[in-house]
Amino acid sequence: MEKDYFHKSEVEPQELFCILLNHFSHAEGMKFQKPGTQHSLEITSDEAGNIKRIRLSKNFPSSELEEIEKKIQDTLLTEHGMNICQTICFCHTKITGYFKYKDLFQILPLPNYTAPSFPPITDHPFILEFSYKASLDPFVDSTRKIEKVVTYTRVLNLLVDQAILSGRGYSQSKWVFNTKDPSTVTEWASLGYVDPTLKETMETFSAVDGLRPIVQVPSLKYYHLGYPPEPSSEPLSLPDNLEQSLDKAFGLDQSTRSKFFMACSWYAQYHPIVEASHSSAFIALVTALECLAQEEEVCTGCHQPLLEVVKKCFN
Repeated sequence: MEKDYFHKSEVEPQELFCILLNHFSHAEGMKFQKPGTQHSLEITSDEAGNIKRIRLSKNFPSSELEEIEKKIQDTLLTEHGMNICQTICFCHTKITGYFKYKDLFQILPLPNYTAPSFPPITDHPFILEFSYKASLDPFVDSTRKIEKVVTYTRVLNLLVDQAILSGRGYSQSKWVFNTKDPSTVTEWASLGYVDPTLKETMETFSAVDGLRPIVQVPSLKYYHLGYPPEPSSEPLSLPDNLEQSLDKAFGLDQSTRSKFFMACSWYAQYHPIVEASHSSAFIALVTALECLAQEEEVCTGCHQPLLEVVKKCFN
């Protein structure tokens, strides 16, 4: 049996891509090759992003394969403990209390934050703290942080009655009014929110001494208010069954969980685009429902999933 130097079944595809890009320093699509060399490596993935095949060019040095495997072992397969990270996220209403879900994440109000009275805003910053598996590779470490932020904000965005945003869309620039320099009416500026007190890496979650838990409302009353939720002047409240809902979301089997998070991703597109296009926002909601409604066709004999091009199981 051919040795799997890349441990495809043990590592996340995106993390493996980071290792390979770091090793080869150059890639065109999914073909990796060091500048000035003749040998290369090409990856084929399926629609879900899972690696189907890794093809090596002729005469690919075995010594380099062993070098890549060692990097994978040291970086991806060796445990380097857990870190706690802080990041800024946004909510359509103020967050004045805290909520912690197990040892996975915690949301906190931003100290000394005061929302401007005019113009009214709908992006109120708050702190998201989360635990993640640390990595010695900065690219892999960053990938793991982003994955956690996106996952937690999109699930909260579904379960909470106010829009929760990760803030990743703020890495862009726009023409803005200059309110401090009268001689310059407008200027080209980067969007973003920076808090110098934020800690990128911590050993434990922040203490919540002096903070009150976010108010919880009976779920039947909480979700009875209708859709879509509107920005509120009141602080964020939570349904009293939020922990149970999170337990169910993170306890789904791999296939169902993939559909669920894809639906959350489409649902998260509603608020950013509704003001620009109601029809596009509606399409995002419909697509979210379609993600949940998709069912795999299975063989009536062996009950295994059938590929789209296969009409009969030959097992």
